[in-house]
Amino acid sequence: MNTDTIEFRVIIIKHNSNWIARAVDYTFIAQGLSPDSAIDCLVGCIGAQYSYDKSKNIEPLSKHKTKEKIFSSLFEKAKNKYKAQIPPEDFYNDAPSFIPQLAYA
Repeated sequence: MNTDTIEFRVIIIKHNSNWIARAVDYTFIAQGLSPDSAIDCLVGCIGAQYSYDKSKNIEPLSKHKTKEKIFSSLFEKAKNKYKAQIPPEDFYNDAPSFIPQLAYA
């Protein structure tokens, strides 16, 4: 059983009929027809990269940190922020726990 935990910040934006989930501190972005589906897709992308990095003995997510500060600024200005915990069994065997902190922009 994996005891790792990945905490990350997410900005959620409505764009036309789609929702965009953008990781604030990483280069990952995903979309969906609802906020939940966009977040699920984003967490799936982050989880897949985490697993790949571990399989190659690379520090997980180390090559995907962003230098952009605009998303951090948007996140900090958001009025409502929520924290969620996504159990690893929702994704795949030996997945880490995911704890995204969400903000709607």
